[in-house]
Amino acid sequence: DKIHIKKLTRNYGTITNHKTILSDANSSFENFNSINNNTNGTMTLSGSFINKIENSSNSDSIVLTGITGTLTNHGTYTQALNKFTNDGLVTNQTTGTIINSDSVINSSSGIIQNHNLITNDSTITNNGDIINNTSKTITNNNIFINNKLITNNGTITISHTNGNLTNNLTINNNLTIQNYGTLTIASAGTITNASTINNTKTSELINATFDVIGVLNNNNGATILNTGNMTNKTNGLITNPGIIDNRLSFVNNAIINTTGSILNKTTGTVTNNLTINNNTNGAIDNDGSMTISQTATLNNYATLINDSLLIDLGVIKNFKTGTVTNNNEFQVKNQMKNYGSITNNKTVKSYDNTIFENYNLITNSTSSMIETNYNFINKKLNATNTESIDLAGITGTINNSGTLLHNNNK
Repeated sequence: DKIHIKKLTRNYGTITNHKTILSDANSSFENFNSINNNTNGTMTLSGSFINKIENSSNSDSIVLTGITGTLTNHGTYTQALNKFTNDGLVTNQTTGTIINSDSVINSSSGIIQNHNLITNDSTITNNGDIINNTSKTITNNNIFINNKLITNNGTITISHTNGNLTNNLTINNNLTIQNYGTLTIASAGTITNASTINNTKTSELINATFDVIGVLNNNNGATILNTGNMTNKTNGLITNPGIIDNRLSFVNNAIINTTGSILNKTTGTVTNNLTINNNTNGAIDNDGSMTISQTATLNNYATLINDSLLIDLGVIKNFKTGTVTNNNEFQVKNQMKNYGSITNNKTVKSYDNTIFENYNLITNSTSSMIETNYNFINKKLNATNTESIDLAGITGTINNSGTLLHNNNK
């Protein structure tokens, strides 16, 4: 019927619960062997609970060689108060629910296997391994700190307002991370996304925040959909062979290396404050607003398409393999170097105190305009350059079917 723990219970054998286990706030429950909480079983613990490590020493001098503290949950487990420390193995089975209302610490030897539903309403600190299995769910409503390894084959949801997941080491995402709150990759942390990360703003007043201070690998075939605020912060590194789909705010303060796609949709703003390398096979498609700030560089070795507004306050270098297609408004306000191909289908304008150098090919199509208001240099055959690019046999060429307007300087 019911086990009620009021002070201290140590389990060296097997406990099978078909109904109720309770513990009081000042009690202690230590499991050295096996607890099975069956489908109709309920465990509600207000005292501390320790699921012990393999071969654990104990004050009763019981030999536990080869025995690991194991909690197998088919029912409902609630840590109502105090701390649940897992040094052993926790398996939340297909009918199981685990609810944390105070503190869960998964230690360096601890393993948590989730086959159904885990809900965190307070604090989880992971120093071991957490595996969220196929199509299963971990919902984080408060603080979740990962100091070792999370393997996600299901869905991890970070709720809005208070949901906060900080990754200090490794998260491998193989299905879905749904962030409505705050997701942070700390300086020593890496998230490798092989499927889907959604950073989703839920209302005008409640935004979603995704900060990269460590490493974000967005693999080939994977997608990051941002409708909130996504920032690659100082010292962050984003490697993108997949798709980054930005529909609100994407700020880069460090380095982005992309061989996949960066899609800035009509509601999106991309601000580059340091370096974006659009490498071989990469594609940047701007349908919103994209700004290269005064301290920043965009190196294009592949495809850059501007269908809206592209503002260059820093440096854009279009290398020999690079193609830039402008279908709307491209403003050059500092420096543009073209070693590849630029096709203008609407308006390119350079401003005062700018440098615009063409080493290869610019095509200005019918009804389009290129307006230069400072230095514009169309380079000679085999021109030398500061990037040491081999331009043998290449002459700066402008094919004009539209309007070329030069207003100032030379």
